Parts: sequence; C-alpha cells; structure tokens
Amino acid sequence: MNEFVKYTETNYRKMEGAAQILYGTRNDVLNKINKDKENEPTQQCQAWIDKVNQLEKAVKILESEYPTAEKKSFREGFEFSKVLEKMHDELQSCLDQGSKIQVLVERIPPIIRVPAPKIEDKSSLYTVFTKMTDYFEDENVERIGLWGTVGVGKTAIMKNLNNSEQANALDIVIFATLPDEMNQENSKDEMNKEKLNCENEELKLKALELEKEKLRELKLKALELAKEKLRQEIAGRLKLKIEGMTKSEINFRISEELKDKKYLFLLDDVWDILDLDDIGICSNKKDSKVILASRKQNICWGMDIDAIEELKPLPIKEAVALFKEKLGTKGKHLEFRGVAEPVVKQCSCLPLLIEKVAGFFKQKDSKNWRKLLEKFQTWDYYDVDGMVEVLNKFRFCFEELDREDKKLCFLYCALHTEGYEISTNHLVECCKAEKFILDVASGHLIVGDLIDASLLEKDEKKKCLKMNKVLRNMALKISSEWEDLKFLVKAGGLEELLSDKQWEEAKRISLMDNSHRLSSLPEKLNCINLSTLFLQRNLALTAIPDKFFESMQKLRVLDLHGTRVKKLPSPFCLEGLEVLYLSCCDQLLELPSEMILQNLEVLDIRGTGIYCLPIQIRQMKKLRCLRMSFSRYDVESGKEEEHQGVISNLSLLEELVIEVKAQNRWWNNVVKHITREVSRLTKLTSLSFCFHDVESFKSFVHNTELWQDPNFTFQFCVGQHDSTRCLKSANGENIDNAITISRLIVVSNDTLELIGHKGALSLSDFGIENINELKCCIIEGCNEILTVIDARGTMESVLTRLERIYISNVPMLESIWEGHIPDGSLAQLTVLCLSECSKLTKIFSPAMIKQLSKLQHLQIEDCPEIEQIIVESENNGSEPLELPSLTELVLRDLPKLTSIWKENPLSCPSLRATKIINCDKLKSVLIA
Repeated sequence: MNEFVKYTETNYRKMEGAAQILYGTRNDVLNKINKDKENEPTQQCQAWIDKVNQLEKAVKILESEYPTAEKKSFREGFEFSKVLEKMHDELQSCLDQGSKIQVLVERIPPIIRVPAPKIEDKSSLYTVFTKMTDYFEDENVERIGLWGTVGVGKTAIMKNLNNSEQANALDIVIFATLPDEMNQENSKDEMNKEKLNCENEELKLKALELEKEKLRELKLKALELAKEKLRQEIAGRLKLKIEGMTKSEINFRISEELKDKKYLFLLDDVWDILDLDDIGICSNKKDSKVILASRKQNICWGMDIDAIEELKPLPIKEAVALFKEKLGTKGKHLEFRGVAEPVVKQCSCLPLLIEKVAGFFKQKDSKNWRKLLEKFQTWDYYDVDGMVEVLNKFRFCFEELDREDKKLCFLYCALHTEGYEISTNHLVECCKAEKFILDVASGHLIVGDLIDASLLEKDEKKKCLKMNKVLRNMALKISSEWEDLKFLVKAGGLEELLSDKQWEEAKRISLMDNSHRLSSLPEKLNCINLSTLFLQRNLALTAIPDKFFESMQKLRVLDLHGTRVKKLPSPFCLEGLEVLYLSCCDQLLELPSEMILQNLEVLDIRGTGIYCLPIQIRQMKKLRCLRMSFSRYDVESGKEEEHQGVISNLSLLEELVIEVKAQNRWWNNVVKHITREVSRLTKLTSLSFCFHDVESFKSFVHNTELWQDPNFTFQFCVGQHDSTRCLKSANGENIDNAITISRLIVVSNDTLELIGHKGALSLSDFGIENINELKCCIIEGCNEILTVIDARGTMESVLTRLERIYISNVPMLESIWEGHIPDGSLAQLTVLCLSECSKLTKIFSPAMIKQLSKLQHLQIEDCPEIEQIIVESENNGSEPLELPSLTELVLRDLPKLTSIWKENPLSCPSLRATKIINCDKLKSVLIA
C-alpha cells in the first residue's frame, strides 16, 4: 500500500510541476501581449491560452481531490493515479505546443480614416447618410446600394460612412474603389472608323456588331484586371501575404480572414456587375455589411442588394449655399445673386461640379461673372448616364484656364495612376524639364492656381496632390486630341507588353504601378521622340537591357523610383535628360562608371544601396537639385580623397539633401570636408544635412552666407544619429545672430526645438518614429502648426519618453492631440507649459488625462479662447479623473475660462501651489 501511495504522490508532484511551468509560460505570453501595443495575439495563440485555462480548471479539481486519495479503495486509488499521470502528459503536450506557436501578429486598426468632406450642413446628403447608417442595425439587410449620377456626392457619403461611429464599432472597415480600367484605353478606335467609312448598310451592321463584340471583350478584360487590383488592395488592408498565390487562393485567404469578423466593406464607383465572392467578400452571418456605390441602379440590383438608396442632386437652396461657400469672401459680392442660381442649375446641382466651377468664378473679377456665365451656358451636351455632360462641363473649366502652361501641367497629371498621390515637387520638376513651365517658382504658382480652380486637390498633411478620377478621365481624353502630347498611359493597367510601334509613336509613356506585370523591357527601340518615361514602382523590374536607352536622346524625364533595378547600362548616355529619379531602388549599389548626362538638373538617389558619394556626379555641372542617402556601411572604403571637390563643383545647386544611416564609417571620415564644400555653395535655398557634432555645425554657420537669405530653409541633424531617432529642425528666417541657430535644431537625440518652422502642421509630420525618443520639446513661433500630435490612424504609443514640452506663440494651434490616444502615450510627461496660443479652445480630453499620471507642473497663459481645461467627456462624467502627481498649477490671462472640468472635481492629491491670475470667469477651480 505504501508503494501505491508513493506512486500516486509521484504522479501528483509531476502534474503539479508541469502545471506550474505551463502557467508561468502562459503568464509570460500574456505579459508580452499586454505590453505590445502594435501587435495582437494570433488566433492560434488565443486558442492555446484558452486551452491552458481549461487545463488549469481541471488541475484544480484534481488538487482538491488529492488529500483524500489515501482513503480511496485500491481500485479507485489506482484509477486516480492514472488520471494524474494522464493530466501530466496533457500539460506537457500543451507546453510543447506553446513553444511552437506564433504569439503575435501585426494589429490591424479597425478603421483607416480618410479625408471626408463635411456633409452635416447639406441636409439632402446627410439624410441619405443617416439612412445608410440605420441599416447597420438591421440584421435582415446585408448588402446596400447607393446610386446617383456622377458628381452627385456618393463618394462623400462613402467616406463619411468609413469614418462614422457605427463603423468604428465593427471589427474592421475596408474602403475601396473599383479601378476603372476601361478608361486606360485612350487610343483612337479603328473599328469605329471602319463603321463610319462603310457605305454598304449590311457591312455597316457587321462592323457595328464587331465593334460591340470588341467592347464586350475589353470590358471583360478590364473587369478582370480591376478585380485583381481589388484583391491586392483588400489583402493589403488585411495584411495578408499573398505573393505567388492564384486568384482563388487569394479569395480563400481573404474570406478566411473575414469569416469571424463583423466587417464593413465599402466599394465605391462600381461601373459593372461583379461577383463579390470572386474577390473574397463572402457572407459570414456575423451581421457584416457591404455598401456599393454606383452611377447605375441596375448595377446595384445586379449585385444582389437587400436595400437601395438614391442620391439626387442638391436642392437649389443647398446648391447655391455650396457655391457661395466655395467662393469664399467673393460669395459676399453683389454680383453673386445674379449668377448663383443659373450657375448651379447649369451644374445640374451636382456638388462635385459646383466645387470645380466655383474655383473659376473665384479667380475672375466678379464684374466679369455674367460674361463667364454666358460662356458656361454654351457648354451643353447630354447623354443617358450624365457622364458626357459632366465631362463637358469640366472641360469648360479646363478651357477657361488662361494660359497654356497651366493646361499642360494639368494634363501631365493624368500620366499618374488613378487615385495615387502626386508629389508637388515631382510634378513641377517634370513639367520644367518638359519645358511646360519656365522655372520651379512659377511651377509652384501654377500648381496653386490649379488647386484654387479646383482642378487639383491638395493634401495639406502629406504635401501632395490628387487628381479626381473624373477629371483624369477628361484629361486623358483631351490629351488624345493634342497631337503634340501623344500620351500612352498604362499606369496600373498593363494587360500585355507594349508593341514596338506603341513605344515608338508615343512621346510620353507611363507604365508605373504595374507591380509584377512588368518584368522586362525591349532590347532595343527607335524612340527618337520620347520625352517622358514613367516606370516607377514596378517591383518585378530588375534589369534594363544595355541598348534600351540608345535611341532616347530626347528623353527629358526618367523615373525608376521603387523598382528593383540592380544596375544601369554603361555607358549611361542621355544627352537631353534633365530629371532622373532612382530613389528607393534598394538593389542599386552603384552608378554606372561612365555617365554622360550633361543637362541633368535633378538627381534623386535616396534609398539605394549606395554608401558613398558617387564621383560621377562631379561632371553633372547643371545639377540644381541633388538628393542622396548613404546606406549602412561599416567597412573602411579607402576612397575618401577621390570624393573631394565633387560637391563644390556643383555651383548651381539650389537644393541639397544628404541623409546618412548610422554606422556609415565613410561619412564619418569625410563629413568635415564635405561640410566645408557645402558652406561654399552660394545658390542653395534648401539644405538637409547631417553634422558630425555641434562644433562642425557651428563651423558651418560661421563659414556660410546662406543665413542672410530669408527664404533659406533647412533640416539638420547634429551628433550621432540613427534613422529611427533623428532630427528635425526649423526655418532660418530673420536670424540676426547665426550662432544662436543652435537653439533651433535638435542638438541631441532626445531634444527638439522647433522655432519659426514653416510647413509642418504637427510634429507627426516628421514621422512618429522620428520623435518617439524625445525627452524635451520646444515649439515657438510656428505659424502653421494646427496640432502637436496627429495620431489619427495610429495604434502605437506616441512620445512615451517625453518629459517636458513648452509651446509658445503658435497662433494657429487648435489642439494638443488629435485622434486615439494609445496607452503609454505621454506616460513620462512631467511639465507642460502653454502660452500665446490665440486659437486654442481645448487642451485635454478625459482620455488624455488618464495618460498623465506623472504630470507635475501645468502652466497655461495668454490663451484667450480657452473655456475649459478638460473638455466634456462622452460618458457624461461617470468616471472620475485624477492627476495624481500634479504639484503646481498656473493659470494666467484666460478671459473665457469658466472651469477646469464641468463634470466632476479633478482629483489632484499632490497639489501644493495654485496661481490663478486674470481668469475672471473662473468661479470655481473644482480640484479635489
């Protein structure tokens, strides 16, 4: 019997030991999950944790029975011992499984917010928006259709649905647009010519049938290509790795990822019926919703919708109000009354068209509005669907441009992929090279005019442009009529390789964004008239044939950005080339040894594998803009001397960017010499540079005259730097004492002083990753900053190490924080001082207060619009707030301040000193 007791005890101890190890492993996994704000547990990991929890319950039952094991009969005791042994094996098996599972996967934010126009003040749009959100609560409605003519506001509603509170409650929201591949075809229709030239009626009918068949084939091809792009976009949103998969495999991966999620799929601009199952969007019975927007009602019904809403043009009153709003101050002129109603009627009360047309009336003297209206009213052309009419009205906007250079710049934008962002600098540099504009300065003015005329849209945050797809379609149509332009645009829409004839007839070719569809180029061509070639972001393009560029001596713009090209042909001779983009060609390790580019003005080689200054640049004496980055390199190159004189030989340089990765030993050896060369450049207006230390920076300041130019701008890094923990800086305007410029930059990795900076709307513009290590931040005299941190779309913790922040004289500042506040953000902040922020109305949200557990000193002065320190919470004050470490509070010259927080007293148990001066409306401090 004693042996039996020992046997039972041995099994019990083994089970107990295995259980403790397993629980510890589970707790380690849970700690890892809880600390990681960027990732979330995999389904496999969650299932393993659940299994451990179940085993823990079973073990507890056995532990409760063990003390009575000695009293069991021999048979019962033997069975109990076997159960203990089996449990040990299960625990051990579970522990083995735990060592093999993937714990975390990248967290997918439920919503990626998109810029959406305000619709609350447009009752007709907002009414439809409200109806759409009501369907979120209807379990009998899964698919909803939204239809209406082009420009009526469907996209505005779809974007607002994406950003809505109802969408925020779901697991994931996917917003996509069906790519319109039918509009990639901008060549003339030979079949149509055959039909028109045919006199025999029977042959005419045959030609017509052939044309219809051709169009059907084109449409099917276009739809298949559009679905391929949609699959890629959806998979990207879900962060799925699908390289090498067939379309059916991709569909399965998407549907598997969505099957357990309550999702919202928004598909805008549906131009043909497609099977959603064929892009992985399947019904999962989880009360998920699909919303489709189309110009045609029958397309919505053809996709098995359960409910449909029609969006009609604005009522006259709302249309006039929108026209007035878009005119800005000119909407107050007396002439407005005489033209407003006729204009919006001519625009068919379509919001998109009203906005664009308002841009032109805004640019003209109001005394000439009636004449402009008369011209506008002659542009009538109707068709069944409204598209031709709208394009015709847009064409009026284009034709009213007062100069050809503006028209050419606008049309050039159509070379870019539909819906993609267009860098303003890229557009201006290319248009200058194409001789559409005289210089960079006038180019930026032209871009501004196109934005003011509503022909281009500007993204303030990203400093880039977008072209509305309807306007792009119109631009492609117009470009096909201009013999001198000869665009061939297959941006994102390449189905088959171009023929030699297509290459040779075009003057401007765009093959960008064809991913893995463009993997090779012709060996040799006769492209004697080609002036622009866009090949950017073709990931499968790894090689360029040696003689590919041989005939392209009139080529002025070449963009290979983001390709995987490993080398360029040598010799690389392009006599007419003025702009060359090689940025993000990460496989490119060096430039050709022989480069004949005597007219090159812009060279961008950032993000390549090049680790030192290419000496070939010495001969590019017309360079105005040079952008470089040097990759990580920890080996002595022994070539420092041969690079001397390269920069100083570029006497026409206006913009110089040199970015350096940490551990680049070559740079450390040459930086002092290159600093001296840069200081001698006299035409620089923009400089981004990495100084080795503060002394080298001061030496540069003393030896350059650039500070005397009030328009000189810069970004500097001083000291040892890392790509994830670097700079940023300021603008050098009106600097009296150059040596004090050291106050304006990051003088170490953990301090940022932003004084008089131009361009940034928030610190987030510098990249969250670049500011996350800061301990101290000073913002002063920055006239364009709207918010300190814009965390919209960010799930990671922000400024986790920041201890002190001082903000002074920031007149446009509207808030400290925008967006979600992830846990851990501002967790180390001890000092916050605000002064002279005349537009600031709010400071803290309750969610922000919860992160400030270490805040000790709070000082707010001379902010005339602040009414509350903490804005009202959404839960009506049900949760008390506390600043446990606050010891000093200073409030001065806040004439509108009425309360710290209206809802409850703010708990500040450590508060020792309170100074409140000239806050006459503050009746009660309400601090507990």
